[in-house]
Amino acid sequence: MKLFSTLNEIAVDARARTGRVGGDLRLFFTVLNQADILVPTRNLFEWNGDGPVNDTYTLMTGEIISLNLLVDTEGIAGTLFIFGTINVTIPDSAGFRIHPMGESTIPFLPGNANHSTQMSTSTADAAGKRLDTGFELEVPWDGTSADCHGKWWAKWK
Repeated sequence: MKLFSTLNEIAVDARARTGRVGGDLRLFFTVLNQADILVPTRNLFEWNGDGPVNDTYTLMTGEIISLNLLVDTEGIAGTLFIFGTINVTIPDSAGFRIHPMGESTIPFLPGNANHSTQMSTSTADAAGKRLDTGFELEVPWDGTSADCHGKWWAKWK
């Protein structure tokens, strides 16, 4: 399984060193794809979380947006959630000390339908600027698969 991101919103004032960027998140997983499932250990059903998504976008004004998000499982039956960081590097500025975001949610087990909204936010300050980041991902699990859609964002001012 792979988490995909896009960048489709850019509003930056390079002179004031402020901005807002954002995009879409997509994830699809199913019990019908053996690559999505970890070989059961201890007779537990476990998802096969993919490695980190390291998407980097460099804006024409010089800011670098880094998404370091991964699909995490914690090794707990059916658990699956997004975990990681979103960071902005502003040219000629001190870097933000960012903290990972994301938390485990209800399990997604075969045959047990449920719906979850995974969301998380984080803030960081550096050189008189504040960075607000976050994501939101709808997970409509029908007991067999989930076609997940969401958004991510970063604002600095």
